Amino acid sequence: MRMPTRLRLRRTLGAAAALTTLAACSSMGSMFGMGGGMSPTQQAADVNASVRSDADIMGVLHQSNLGEINAGNVAQSRASDQAVRDFAAMMIRDHTSLDRQGASMAQQWGVGMSMPSNSLPQLQQTEMQTLSGAGNGAAFDRVYMASQVMDHQRTLAIVDGAINTARRPELRTMLRDQVRPPVAMHLQMAQNIQSRIGTP
Repeated sequence: MRMPTRLRLRRTLGAAAALTTLAACSSMGSMFGMGGGMSPTQQAADVNASVRSDADIMGVLHQSNLGEINAGNVAQSRASDQAVRDFAAMMIRDHTSLDRQGASMAQQWGVGMSMPSNSLPQLQQTEMQTLSGAGNGAAFDRVYMASQVMDHQRTLAIVDGAINTARRPELRTMLRDQVRPPVAMHLQMAQNIQSRIGTP
């Protein structure tokens, strides 16, 4: 199923818009090799299924931040649309800040960081390969923003799962109050940019 180029996503995050976006991103994932054809929700469920401890949660959050920073660095040099370049700069800045906060809290709590499985690194590797082959300019912009919508839907679902499974109350509070709001804001911004520049 291909999403028509002219289809415009609504700016609200209501149920109908969310379902439309999930379906479209699942389709783009199949077309461009992102996520092995799985929807962001399926990707998140795969990652969450392997999480067994607070250390796993911290490791997954760290890996997610690294993925956003790396993709943002690529977009900074290859995107042509100013809003896309600004978004990439924000990804680098915000996810670097989130990563530092997470590392500081983990140290304060005496919680290490462990990766429970290779699921997320493998997804990110595939996404980086897709970005590398996306060319430059407008074509790159569309692929990057499609991946960013998928990534932030996946991250939001991972965070929601982690809120429910975190053992340490302070970690649940951090996830709910410090991590989830910026990720949700990034998702909405990515959807708004995508609605203007179109899909791959």
